[in-house]
Amino acid sequence: YIRGPRRLDYVFVTPNVMASVERSCMLPFHTGLGGDHRPLLIDFDARKLFGDESYEIHRPQLRGLTLQDPRTVDKYLDILQTQLEYHKIYDKYEDLQEKSDQGAWSNECILKYERMDNIITESVIHADRMVAKRYSTRYEWSPEIIRSVN
Repeated sequence: YIRGPRRLDYVFVTPNVMASVERSCMLPFHTGLGGDHRPLLIDFDARKLFGDESYEIHRPQLRGLTLQDPRTVDKYLDILQTQLEYHKIYDKYEDLQEKSDQGAWSNECILKYERMDNIITESVIHADRMVAKRYSTRYEWSPEIIRSVN
């Protein structure tokens, strides 16, 4: 902590986790997020910690939705709304809410809820793809003209 003489920044691990610690470090003040605390990092041996290899972390995919352009946001919301209405998500939600309020929640309700969640996820992905730019803006020509030239 930069504004005091006492150390406030720590990382604590259990003895079982300690066996998997390979190295650690403390970065200087104002590194990364720029707060008044020092960032602390720990590298773990994934095989020791989790019992197997961990998965590589992949960069997230770029989204078609950009919040800086209100036209894109409106188009995204319109497409998403159309999908949710088409799949009757609001009706399904009301039915499940009623069952929950009545204390009649069952395994069938869980399955319906999971199906509804999958539909919502697919609808969000669909709307995002529909507003995504489909061509590079590096060229002044349309994609059709570029294909015909090449």
